[in-house]
Amino acid sequence: GSDPQASSLPVPSYRQGAGVELLQQTRDRLAALATHSLQHCLNNGQNTWVVKPSTGLQGRDVMVVRDLSSIFATSHHSREEWICQKYIERPMLVHGHKFDFRQWVLVTSWRPLVVYVWREPYVKFAARKYDEKDLGASCNLTNTSVAKHMEDFDKVHDELKVQGYTWYLWRFKEWLRQTYKRPPQSNAGDLGSDDRCGEDLWESCIWPRIKRVVFDSLRSIADKAGGGRNTLEF
Repeated sequence: GSDPQASSLPVPSYRQGAGVELLQQTRDRLAALATHSLQHCLNNGQNTWVVKPSTGLQGRDVMVVRDLSSIFATSHHSREEWICQKYIERPMLVHGHKFDFRQWVLVTSWRPLVVYVWREPYVKFAARKYDEKDLGASCNLTNTSVAKHMEDFDKVHDELKVQGYTWYLWRFKEWLRQTYKRPPQSNAGDLGSDDRCGEDLWESCIWPRIKRVVFDSLRSIADKAGGGRNTLEF
């Protein structure tokens, strides 16, 4: 290999000499990161974290931060438990907006685990378009309690075509079909790595994963959940 000190110096071009080797080393490091971290592709070099109280509701006290001192400052003077988790810096966006699914489930028994999953979740959007440099709540949080303070909350959004930053599932399915449909008279090479274009991505990919997440999440707490059959808890 080359001298590490020489490799760290500025190079006139990445198409010849030391520049080629430096570029290849960078690609090798990124490939290694992708191999060891399945969520590597979700990061975008911003070191963004979300910090929130474990018992919080409606987006209260949720902070998006980028350094350790901010994480400690957020939770240091509180007696309750806090959650700190890596932020998805490259989220899937709809018309530039972050979104999430509001999924309702009914658990009628913990042992054995019996779960009913509502098939019509709705979609909640952040009020402003996502910007990786913006740590504000209105472009990072999808809670109605945050969005309702926007001046245009009660107006029909130009791109989302609804009031209140909320979609029913049929609108999201239609957006999927329009966004990921297979272009006419195209071949596989035109579609990049996504060979599922043209399919019903909701039924073939997203919905099965939602059910898997629901089941795995409930199974992880089943032994600690109180109550037996036919109990109810909000």
